[in-house]
Amino acid sequence: AKLGGRVILECQKPLVRLLRNSDGLGVDRVMARGVQRPKFDTHFPLMSLPLIFKTTPKTVPSDMPYLKADDRSWTLWRKRFLDDKNFKVGLVWAGNPTHSKDQHRSIGLEALKPLLETAGASFYSLQVGPRAQDCLTVPTDKLTNLAPDLFDFAETAAAVSHLDLVITVDTSVAHLTGALGRPVWVLLPFVPDWRWLTEREDSLWYPSMRLFRQSQPESWGPVIEQVRTELARLAGKGGKGGKSRVRKATARKPSKAKAAGAKRKAVKKPKK
Repeated sequence: AKLGGRVILECQKPLVRLLRNSDGLGVDRVMARGVQRPKFDTHFPLMSLPLIFKTTPKTVPSDMPYLKADDRSWTLWRKRFLDDKNFKVGLVWAGNPTHSKDQHRSIGLEALKPLLETAGASFYSLQVGPRAQDCLTVPTDKLTNLAPDLFDFAETAAAVSHLDLVITVDTSVAHLTGALGRPVWVLLPFVPDWRWLTEREDSLWYPSMRLFRQSQPESWGPVIEQVRTELARLAGKGGKGGKSRVRKATARKPSKAKAAGAKRKAVKKPKK
């Protein structure tokens, strides 16, 4: 928008409420796909913007967080988690099954079961879609299924805002959690998406993210064991273990979030 144009962002319907609620994105209008588009002069696919802006590792936008949860949903989820004094962990083990590389990035809930034995931690499933029913294979006192209430990304964002950590495979929830500035660990296949680069544990895109990579194709065992060890250390220290390299962030109260969003919109560069 600062380049002189009026920016309209078209997205999938489940993203609309989240994006409309997030200040400082640098867009004038958010609309769902399938809705009649207004006249426009030029069109750019979102994933083409790094090329258009000649983005390099040194120029990746660093204004975080740039998404925020809906105020009403934030409050409702706060009440829901209020009585849980444990270290709260969200889990996602599968992405969209129609993705061309889903067989390499998604894993079964069975592989994550060792994590559920972590002392001092409570686990919540953020898994949606057909794989959400995998929760039926785990006792409810080990894993709480949140899927029935996660009807769009705004609702998922509100839930994530009150978790201490999200552990996920390479899915939209990884990006959502990172854009919210919340701690997230991402489990990556041997050949990951280009955005995660190679041979590094941090992410250029999300400062609150840590990457756990396969060292061999289709080998998730060592990855899960590394995560289990780090999680046990973190939960045992009340979420403040420095060696675990989780960047602890607190869920913002709605009033402060609004003020922060307004300030970003006024003084920061617009987001892609």
